[in-house]
Amino acid sequence: MTRQEAEDQTHFVSKLYEETPDGALDELAPGSLRQDATELMRLARRHGRLQERRCNEDLGKSGKKADAWLKARIEKLVKQPSLASITSVLFGGDPRGFTVKVFLTSGDYNTWGGKENGWGVPQ
Repeated sequence: MTRQEAEDQTHFVSKLYEETPDGALDELAPGSLRQDATELMRLARRHGRLQERRCNEDLGKSGKKADAWLKARIEKLVKQPSLASITSVLFGGDPRGFTVKVFLTSGDYNTWGGKENGWGVPQ
């Protein structure tokens, strides 16, 4: 992992903490937000690699199944109480940018697409 990737991941987790409503983490296990955010970034990285592969070759049946599984897993993960600051997810297919973007309760964004494209999940 490069220094920039580490900084991006740290900034993403910090942003989620900042966006989390007051008292939302009180009933959860310590570190649950960080753990779920790390899992989200791991799944986003897998999704990004799959989208890159899609650009170079036909995914076939197993690749399409993996894509559907990843999307379902990410959708389920963002509904966890620890990630209460995420309202929804947007999936993209262009691996040159973020392939997984989330919408935050505040409406903040870090993508060129503006508020309509949400906050890109670092890979």
